[in-house]
Amino acid sequence: MRKPNYLFIIFLLLISLYAQSVGSFELQEEAFQERTAHWQERLGNLEYVGDEVIVEFNDTRSLNSIDAGTFEGYEISEVFDYRPVVVYRKSSTEPMAEALARLEGLPGVKSVSPNLIRYCTITPDDPFYDRQEYLTPIHAEAAWDVTTGSSTVNVAVIDTGVDIEHPEFAGRILWTENFFDPDAQGESNVFDDSGHGTGVAGIILAEGYNGMGVAGISWDVRLLAYRACGSIDLHCTIADEVQAIDSAVAHGAHVINLSLGGKGTVGIEVDAIEDAYNAGVVIVAASGNGTPGELFVSSGDPDWDRINLYYPAAFPQVMGVAALDNSDGSVTDPGGLFRAEFSNYGEDIVSVATVGTRIMSTVPYRPKGEVPYAIYFTRDYSRLSGTSFACPQVTGVAALLFSRFPTASPLDIRNIIETTAWPMGGPDTNTNGVDDYLGHGLLDAGAALGNIIGGDGIFENSDFRLGVTPSPLFSDDIFVLVHCKRGSDDVPVVSFYVHANGDNGAITMEPLAAHPDTYMGRFRTVQAGQISFQVHGLLQGSPLTPLMVDYMLID
Repeated sequence: MRKPNYLFIIFLLLISLYAQSVGSFELQEEAFQERTAHWQERLGNLEYVGDEVIVEFNDTRSLNSIDAGTFEGYEISEVFDYRPVVVYRKSSTEPMAEALARLEGLPGVKSVSPNLIRYCTITPDDPFYDRQEYLTPIHAEAAWDVTTGSSTVNVAVIDTGVDIEHPEFAGRILWTENFFDPDAQGESNVFDDSGHGTGVAGIILAEGYNGMGVAGISWDVRLLAYRACGSIDLHCTIADEVQAIDSAVAHGAHVINLSLGGKGTVGIEVDAIEDAYNAGVVIVAASGNGTPGELFVSSGDPDWDRINLYYPAAFPQVMGVAALDNSDGSVTDPGGLFRAEFSNYGEDIVSVATVGTRIMSTVPYRPKGEVPYAIYFTRDYSRLSGTSFACPQVTGVAALLFSRFPTASPLDIRNIIETTAWPMGGPDTNTNGVDDYLGHGLLDAGAALGNIIGGDGIFENSDFRLGVTPSPLFSDDIFVLVHCKRGSDDVPVVSFYVHANGDNGAITMEPLAAHPDTYMGRFRTVQAGQISFQVHGLLQGSPLTPLMVDYMLID
């Protein structure tokens, strides 16, 4: 019997292994080239820090098990506290697309991304007026009749910092943290060298009825102040933004204000927003500014949207806020409010809108640092414009709602704000009551808190909930909202009777697509006095319990 030729067998095995290794190398190289091409295409639409890469690991164990030599040519810039993420700084000249493609293929790595840049936008205005006209169209005083906030509600302002020594915030600073300059120490570690964050904070919670300055919308809440943005251009990185969001959640924030944004998003921001929302936090973000403002529309392709929409306003868990123009101060004139030319817009990034021009608020007194904005602020208050200053008005109303309804969910708060907003009624309003440009319309704090001018505004029985408010723009228009608590077979029938002159009729109600069993309508009356409403509906062919309401309209 012939003995096997072991040398020949070994030779064949070696050839086989070589072929497999060559094939494996070719496959790896092909995958690398595909990933590189993918990143080259994406990076063309994004603004990012040129020498930094964000690496998210599968878990902490994966992070600790990675050999330091694997990242040769990189040094650690930041390590996140609340998730397994490291920001690396490149010391090599490797192109960004290739760097991302190479790191993306490593074992234990969940995702990689460039460190995107976000911007705050500020337009200082005349600092010598002390009127807060923007509070009129949103019915702030009616909301304050219900609550001015609660010390158990915490609002996080993630911005350029806050002048925590400003007298308007005395005794209400709960937490401060600086991610823009982590080495800053002491109680003033978040000192605001631009005024942007201080202005945002003042709109939310400047002390009311204290005999000075301005009144915030929810002045009894507590502030978590973060410095994540700075420098002359008021930028922040997405890494610093995400770390601030994580910290705000960990320190008990009920509402997070993000008066910042930019095109595109990455995985760690997606996760941070989703984690905050799931933790019960309401997140409000500015729709952003442009010269002029830009229309943002979803393509229906998630990959395209993640590169081209304006974030964080475009996240479904976030309430995006557009700015209206009230430059001439004529807030009672229907023609006085319209989209500010600088405001980005589009229903995919805008939930509601409110005035964003000439907003009187707090600013640091003699800001520290060599930045151009220092020349604008010669006192503790100034007028400011931008979607950045429309955004905190919605944040303030969300804080009021949490003060009144402590167990409310983020979806509850959003539903209340959106369904009580006053539709702008422009030519771009679609059949769902959502404006293609300005979302659900003008913020109405009084309606949201259920204390509408002219009556308590909210009426209900076992089957229906009725909200009534006069239009903040048209004094002779009435806005009516009906929610069928148990559902309905069809649109509820709402009739009215004006006692002063005997006028009566039915109101045309339209369903709100985003809010099941909720309907909206309006009618016009020139008569002040008592108006009776009746609401009828059917459920599975049987009549629901009618709701009959007497409402007093004050001239």
